Amino acid sequence: VSTDGATWLSVGSVGGSTSGVDLDAFGFGPDFAFGWVRLQDDPNADGQSGATVGADIDAVGAISTRQVGTVPLPGTLALLGMGLVAAGARLRRRA
Repeated sequence: VSTDGATWLSVGSVGGSTSGVDLDAFGFGPDFAFGWVRLQDDPNADGQSGATVGADIDAVGAISTRQVGTVPLPGTLALLGMGLVAAGARLRRRA
């Protein structure tokens, strides 16, 4: 897996008909946002003859992922300012 497409981090190997990798088990926390996954067949594993030689990958999925967005600071300050003005006007009307 990679966060930038240039530096790759190994998360082990998988085998069998249905396999998965839990990135949390490798110590990656919520600060990591992997945008790239590279799958490589191991030519030294399980012989080199037969009808099913090589990687037969049907899909790669990301389960329980989240994308964290940020609110631009100028927009946040504008909303805060409008809220304070509205609260002040409402308090002024009650008094």
